[in-house]
Formats: sequence, C-alpha cells, structure tokens
Amino acid sequence: MGHPTDTWVVATGASTRIIDVSGSGATAWTLNTSGQARRSNDSGDTWPTTRALGASVRSISTPTAASGWAVGDTTIMRTVDGDTAATWSVPANSPATITMRGVSAFDPSTVWVVGDAGQIRSTTNGATTAWTTDASPTGLRLNGVQALNSNSAVAWGYSGLVVAKQSGGAWRQISIPTTLDILSVWPITNSALVAVGTNGGIYTTTDATVASPTWVPRGTLTTSDIQDVRFTSATNGMVVGQDGVMLTTTDAGVTWTRGNVDSNTGMWGMTYLGGTTFIAAGSGQTILRTVNGGGTWTQELAGYYQTYAGISMATDRIGWRVGSGGSLDKTTTGGTSWTAQTNPSTLDLFGVYAFDPLRAIAVGRDGVVINTTDGGVTWTQRTSNVAVDLLAIDGFDQGFAWAVGENGTIIGTADAGTTWATQSTSGAQSLTDVVALTRTTIIATGRAGAAWRTTNGAAWSSLALPTGTSNVRALAGVRDSTVVLYNSGSGDFQRSTDSGTTWTQIAPNGTLYLRGMDMPTSQIVITVMAGATSISRNGGVTFTPMGSASFHYYWSNAVDAVDRSTFVGVGDGGMTGVTGSASDVDDYVQNVSDWYVDGTEAFGVCLRSTSATPTWTANATCDQTADGPHWRGVPTSTGPSSEVARTAGASGLQTASFRFGLRIAANEPPGELAAGISFVLIAPAV
Repeated sequence: MGHPTDTWVVATGASTRIIDVSGSGATAWTLNTSGQARRSNDSGDTWPTTRALGASVRSISTPTAASGWAVGDTTIMRTVDGDTAATWSVPANSPATITMRGVSAFDPSTVWVVGDAGQIRSTTNGATTAWTTDASPTGLRLNGVQALNSNSAVAWGYSGLVVAKQSGGAWRQISIPTTLDILSVWPITNSALVAVGTNGGIYTTTDATVASPTWVPRGTLTTSDIQDVRFTSATNGMVVGQDGVMLTTTDAGVTWTRGNVDSNTGMWGMTYLGGTTFIAAGSGQTILRTVNGGGTWTQELAGYYQTYAGISMATDRIGWRVGSGGSLDKTTTGGTSWTAQTNPSTLDLFGVYAFDPLRAIAVGRDGVVINTTDGGVTWTQRTSNVAVDLLAIDGFDQGFAWAVGENGTIIGTADAGTTWATQSTSGAQSLTDVVALTRTTIIATGRAGAAWRTTNGAAWSSLALPTGTSNVRALAGVRDSTVVLYNSGSGDFQRSTDSGTTWTQIAPNGTLYLRGMDMPTSQIVITVMAGATSISRNGGVTFTPMGSASFHYYWSNAVDAVDRSTFVGVGDGGMTGVTGSASDVDDYVQNVSDWYVDGTEAFGVCLRSTSATPTWTANATCDQTADGPHWRGVPTSTGPSSEVARTAGASGLQTASFRFGLRIAANEPPGELAAGISFVLIAPAV
C-alpha cells in the first residue's frame, strides 16, 4: 500500500554534528551543521557558550581569542570582540553571490574564503573595503583553505584537487595524481605540504613551488578517511579521522605512528591551541582533548549531539536504532518518531538486529551485548565472552545471530542473544560487517580485505575476495545466495550469486564515502553515505541519487530496507531519515475511495472480526449490492456464501489481487493489533 518514492523524510528530533574546529591560545570554537558555534575559554576544559550563526554556516576560523570569521551559503560573519557581547555580524562589504565552503584567517585582517566553481575571495584589511576576487586556476568546487602567512595559502577539493598561492603570486593548480578526495592540507612551508583525504590517503611534497610538484603517498596505516591535519613545527604533526584514527609524525609526514585514542568515534576536525594541547571534534558532538601531544585523550564533552550507528526494523512499523553513549530508541511509526528505552549499559552501541517485534539484540564497545524479549520493555546485558569492540550484527530466524568486531572476532547465539559462543577466525584484521544469507551460510568482511565465511553456522574459513579489495566498507545480501560488497579501496562494487565463492565487478558508485548498504531483493541495493544516498534497481550496476538534501547533509552510517520501497537510515547528529514508507490505505468510502482501478483486477476486501466479541467494527458500506462485483466483505459464515472474489475465466491460469483494509473500532485501546487472514482456493470455478 503506497508507492515507492525517492524522497527522504527526516524524522522528528533529528540533530546535528560538528563540522569544523578552530582555536587560538586558550580559546577554541566548534561549529555544527545547524550553524551553532560553541566556545571554550579554558583550552577546551569547559564549553559554556553557544551562538546561533545560521543554518548555512559551515566553516569557522579564529586567528586570535578576540577575532573570528565564519562562512556559508552567501554568508560571511565576523566577531571582533571575542564574542563577549554575542556579536557576530555580517561585514558591509561581504560578497553575496557565491556559496562559500571554507575560510582561513591568518590574522584578524588577512582572510581567504573559497567555495563553489573554484571561487576564491580575499581581504587584507578585515573587509573594511570590498573583498578581492582572486583569479582561480580551477572551475571545480573548493571545500577548504589554509593560510600559511599573510601572502600564502593552499586550498583543496575533490579527486586530488589542490591549488596554492605562494609568496604573493597567482593561485596555481598543484593537484595530486589520485582519485581520492582531499579533505585537508597543511602548508609547513611554501614548498613542503602535507595533504590528507579519503581511504587513509596521506601525501607529502617538498617541491610545491615548482611547476609540477612531486607528491609521495604516505598512507599505509589505515583505510579510514582522514579528515584533518595540523603541524606544530617543521617536523611534528598529527592527523585525525574516522573510526577513531589518530596518527602522529616527527619527520614531516614521511612516517606515521598510531596514536592512543580510546574511541571509534569519527573525528571531523582538529585545532592546535599551543604547547602540547589539541582539540578534536568527534561524531555525536563528542569533543576530545589531549594536553600531551596525543599521548592520551580525554572526553571534554560527550554526547553533545547524538550519533546513531545501527538500525534494524522488525516490521514496517517497529524497529530500533542504537548509537553513541548507549543510545537505544524504538519506533512504532516506521521511523518517523522514536522513544528512548532503558539501556543497562552506557557503552557505545554499533549494531542492532531485530528478529521480530519482541526480540532484538544490540552490540557495541568492549564486547557489550544487550537483548530484549519483550519489545524493549526490558533490556538485559549478556555475557559475550569477548572484550573487544563488536562492530556489526546480523541474524536469521529462530533466534540465530552473529556479531563481529575487532581482531577478527566472531561470536554466535542460538537463543536470540541470551548466551554466546566464540567462533574464532585465525585473522587479526577487524571485521566491520556481517550478513546471514541462510541459517548456516554467513559472510563477514572488514579491513585490509579481510573476509570469512561459514557454511554450517559455526566453523569459519577464509574467503577469497577479488584482487585489489583493500577495505570492505559495506556488505549486504538477501536471503538466498546473492551478496554485494563495496570496496572503498577502488570505489567499486562486487557481486556474488553463489554465496561469495565467485565475484563479478559491477559499475562503481563514484564515491569513497559509502558507509551503509542493504538489499531488500537481489536487484534493489540502497546505499547511504556522506552527502548522498543512492538506489540501484538492477543489482548494483547503476545507481540513482535519492532526494532530500536535509538528510544527505549529514554523515549517514546505516540503513535498513524494510521492503523494496521503504528504507530507514540513521547517522551522525541524531539524524534519522525515512523514504518510501508505505502509506496507510485511505478509509473505504462507498463509490468514492474504493481502492479499485479499472483493468487491474484488484479487489478490495473489507476485513471484519469473526470473534464472539468483535475487536473491529464491520464496515457497513462494504457490500456487493451497492458497489458491484469488485467488493466483498469477509463474512462470518462458511461455505459458498463466504466467497470473496471469483476469477473471470473457467479454465487456464487466472489471477486476482487483493488489498486488505483494517477498520479499528473507536473504543479499541491503543496497542499493536494483528489479524490472521485465511484463503480458500477452489478450482475449477464453482
């Protein structure tokens, strides 16, 4: 009932995530996707001040404690008093014709902004006069900019795009030969640059002033997206990114060492406050601080806004979403509204699986497992027998489920999550996704091309993936032998129709940001990511973007396909989106809304209770006499008089389609009602 749609509806109560961080001395600012700026005056220890700068504002730069700049859609804002009087204003000479994506202020007067179509604006007097339109060497979108000094800066964009202005000269293109998107660049000097980007990309050059600089790839420690980079000297630097990635270098980016961050939260931005103090902003508005150069990190603000990492729908109406800080919510409206439930643990939850409206399991940080058998009225923490992060879960009928996580961990349950058994693999790579194709055939995939399969539900063996599969970012399958995986290393999809034994490459989706995927049928593939959601109706060969920028603007982490047209997605900032929800059938109105379309052979069936004390009232207007042969109410009697519909022909293959409408009595108490419907087929026709 209802029709497929490519429009996402953002669920109520959705919130935002941090998209930029800036600071100077003891003053630090974060900026979220609702245009709210939050300030700390004590090096990130407390964050008491919040300012609403405007929904379109997406980048902030604060060169001193008293000055700051912020930009967005045709908007430039400035504070000159450290926001002590809550004064962010729009300078009189601001350009109003471009969409600006990034800003960098070397000092209160010297500022660059960049944006769509390669546009670059600059001022050297704090915008007391008109901004200068710099000649840009590209017509492509620039997403960020970083100043080196008063006459040098570097900007970046998609697919390796880098442009630079050096020692007061003209802007010129010095792009990196890669298809990876560049997410941040730090100019150590005009010659020495360090760039970071998607899929763990790190690149360095020491000859950026020559016509064709040599860029050297340095990213070998992670395949997660690296979001930001900062250097405190000519040799010492740090990068942060998704999945809790934090790396440090002491040789100008030639080699890197993993840092100590006790978090799988994606970090979107970072700022250096001096000495050994850094502030990093994470998904769910978590703010992390280190005062010893990254040796240890502490949470200074956790759960400022919510991140959801997992979603599972038991029916088209009932499901659960889980996320940071142990967030656990249930929907009974198909995802359009949610109610928080009591979680016995406060640890982050990364995955959830619902068997039915009563039974569900959630897994997460440090091996935490919780389950419910009463629809979420009570959740119980169970013993998982592991202490590593469990990153994903999938299940099958009759209470069977499998959870996977760090260090190749796999655990299984046969009683809907009450007890668990370790099903070890011999691999050390983290497993990030799992799909149960049948009761016994399950596939798990993860980082560095890790893939495992069991054909008996317990014993696992290594599964060979196509050459070049470096990091499986998403995995989905249907209840047979069809499975699709997304390889973020090359940005392509692989498809198997024999439970993973052989694979065929299908057309790439053209993005390295993909985070979640599901398949309601072997031909329909739905994907969610940062900046876009897409659907394929030919098994993943081609994808079509889906609508609603309001949902796309957030980082989407997971999606559950309820059926071939109904999808529920969740992500950062508390965002939940619903698309293609099956709409309620309009109330039956005699000869007005009768659900019948000429030529479709669709019969409307009015359902009524047959119990001694009817739960539903009968629809008095649903009668054959008034509405002709297309309508029959379900009678209470048996025998020939109980016939609902008859096919037209006397022989051969005949078909009839039915729609069922439930008319609930006005005095029926709230709750979940179900009706069993029986069919009796009689052939030949009588």
